[in-house]
Amino acid sequence: MRRRCTEAHNPSFEFSCHTENQLKLAILMTQVHFSNRLSMNLEIMFLNAMKLLISLQILAC
Repeated sequence: MRRRCTEAHNPSFEFSCHTENQLKLAILMTQVHFSNRLSMNLEIMFLNAMKLLISLQILAC
């Protein structure tokens, strides 16, 4: 995933990589403030959102 991000010259793909990093940081921050169970749910939601983003980008190609 990470390698595909850096190799792709697609600006929207690079943007999604940056967004992914921002969201991962947000998840880490929520893990500090909330219980592990809540942050786990957030992480699952985040991963599902990323899968959707990637599948939409594949369809757009």
